[in-house]
Amino acid sequence: MMKKIIQLLVLLFVQFSFAQKDNVIKFLSENWGVNKDVAKIEEVKYSQGFTSGKFEPKETKIYTFKNGKVISIETQYSKDKVIETFEYNAKGKPVRFLYISTGTDKASENISTFSYDKNGKLIEIKPSNPRFHWQYKYQYKSDGTLAAVEIFDNGKLDSRWNFTSYQDEKNYQYIDENYSANDGKKVFELKESLVNGERPMRKEAWLEGKDPNGNVFKIRENNAVFGKNYFFRKLTYANGEITGSTEYNPYFTEGINGDISQFPENKNPKSTYKIRLGEDGKFKMENQANQPIPDLSKGFISPNKTDFIYFDPNNGEVALVEDMKPSENFVTMKPYNVPSKRYIVINNDYQFIIFDNGKQIDTSSMKLAQDMGNLVIQENGVPKYFVPNLDKLTFLKFYPLYILAL
Repeated sequence: MMKKIIQLLVLLFVQFSFAQKDNVIKFLSENWGVNKDVAKIEEVKYSQGFTSGKFEPKETKIYTFKNGKVISIETQYSKDKVIETFEYNAKGKPVRFLYISTGTDKASENISTFSYDKNGKLIEIKPSNPRFHWQYKYQYKSDGTLAAVEIFDNGKLDSRWNFTSYQDEKNYQYIDENYSANDGKKVFELKESLVNGERPMRKEAWLEGKDPNGNVFKIRENNAVFGKNYFFRKLTYANGEITGSTEYNPYFTEGINGDISQFPENKNPKSTYKIRLGEDGKFKMENQANQPIPDLSKGFISPNKTDFIYFDPNNGEVALVEDMKPSENFVTMKPYNVPSKRYIVINNDYQFIIFDNGKQIDTSSMKLAQDMGNLVIQENGVPKYFVPNLDKLTFLKFYPLYILAL
């Protein structure tokens, strides 16, 4: 029994390593978490050093794209550099995949060719070097939808993908049957899927931070074998816009990273609110139908008496107004939603209070720390939240807490 478990682990390790080498079937920009507006990804992978224990750069990749398809991938390892390039026909379909090493790993060089039937459907991807690269054979149902893909390792069946649902090349579900290279028998099978060009991953294993345009520029990976890795990206758009950086900075959150106004839930809030500050120092609110909101018990005034945050008990919407002065005129509050539903107020000696979904909570188990230009909130000694751009923080203001991707 133990021998079988070891064999299975070895098989999984070999497949994982091999899949990382060969990007032959990943040619859409969505496969790397970006849309067709992105022209280049510069990516650095950071892993913990065995001796230092600190996260160090281990691998550098440069992806170039055109019209939503990858043109080349350059990977710089410690000694070798690998260049992968795609060639497309007039219809935008891949016809050749080249894998070239400029270092010592010449044995793995390869040219894979794509073959299509008379209806333009892909039927085979054949490598010139089957020892190091996959061979794929495609099968279709009578209605033309993909039925199965057989994958060969050096001429032997390695796995078979049986499609249970196929919407398009970016969205499908399949059963991955894995076979033994020794006797050809099925070893195990897994249920897999692709959604918008990407494999769904558990948050514990894979978490992505996105720029304000919704493209992935930070990744945290918890690998069961190799431990934690971080990937940091500099994205260059076709229009010249640049977002992100390849510098190591693990302080990011799942989803959109940027000003809170750029969050989808704040671009399209469930409701809007109007507010004014009376001469008596009291705030008065109206909903989007210009009806008074008499109960402001779910609202909080900042210690400086000029800011007001409101938690709508009916729909969970959060809105904020700042720097108010007494006036007879109502102003529109800005949507202030954040996934954590938590907000912090800090005074000038770094004492703080936190609101959670409209309630002030006990903070006795929490402490503040500073790291890499961020305000970090620890809970029972574990970093849980952060507020970016510590140098720009103003005391006695309401700030959203971002959930750390640690």
